[in-house]
Amino acid sequence: MKYFIFFVLSLTIQSCTIYGLTNDYSKLDAEHQQLISKYSPTKELKTKYIYEISATQLKTELKKYEKSLVYIFANSCTSKYCLPLSVYEDYAQENGYQLFLMMNGYANLSESLSQNFSSSLFAVDAQAYNTKWKNKYLKGFQNELKNLPIDTKQTGYQGSIYFFEGDNLIKIQKEL
Repeated sequence: MKYFIFFVLSLTIQSCTIYGLTNDYSKLDAEHQQLISKYSPTKELKTKYIYEISATQLKTELKKYEKSLVYIFANSCTSKYCLPLSVYEDYAQENGYQLFLMMNGYANLSESLSQNFSSSLFAVDAQAYNTKWKNKYLKGFQNELKNLPIDTKQTGYQGSIYFFEGDNLIKIQKEL
């Protein structure tokens, strides 16, 4: 009986897919993987395509605009702080912000792609932070946006909506 329980448990563990520890790129189907490419300032950005970008590259892009809004989100987030992507798009347009919709990983990508929005999508480039672990690359990305050393420990949740003038961070909010 003991061996049977061990066998059942090992089959259960093998069949589970755990999301959120890495960027989950390897768990995407080929169709979704084809939507993702490395960001290049010379590349024409297309709607519903995803461009992997580091904070350094993003800040270079932010310099091109008087005001920008960077929204860092998880696909399929159900928190009260997560609104449909079109809400951020409308807010940015109504208030004169260039919008950067920034995914923190690829888990549940279909849920974001099925929404009604017209902006390009960006994703944190984990390779730029020399790690596959989401908590580490996300911390590095956020710290760079805040002009902090990459390894600075986070203290509390400040929010996921970053407001910039040029490449200068003005404020971080939890809600619009």
